[in-house]
Amino acid sequence: MSSSSATSYAAVLRTRHSRCAFGAALLGRLSYGMVSLSLLLAVTGATGSYTAAGGVMAVFGLTSVLLSPARAGLVDRYGPRRAPPPMAVRWRSCWSFWLQPLVPPRRLWARSCGPCGAS
Repeated sequence: MSSSSATSYAAVLRTRHSRCAFGAALLGRLSYGMVSLSLLLAVTGATGSYTAAGGVMAVFGLTSVLLSPARAGLVDRYGPRRAPPPMAVRWRSCWSFWLQPLVPPRRLWARSCGPCGAS
């Protein structure tokens, strides 16, 4: 990375309200990196099959891609403060609905917290 591109990033982050927007976007996108691995490990651990886990990952990816325009439309229509809370509630309820029969909640909790030292 050249110094000119590093300077341009610094200039952008110095503008008013950019750090807050960047931090919120970074925090909001952390789930995209974490959910794939945790879903793969949970399904593999529950079924013992990487084939089943791959199928679930394919459905998850397709659903995420197909729903992205709808989510963006909701944020455009209702604003960035009003749209995310109902979407987060629906996200959690969908995960509960689909993963409840597959893995008991206690086992999911132990799998997600195990690497951090909690059990």
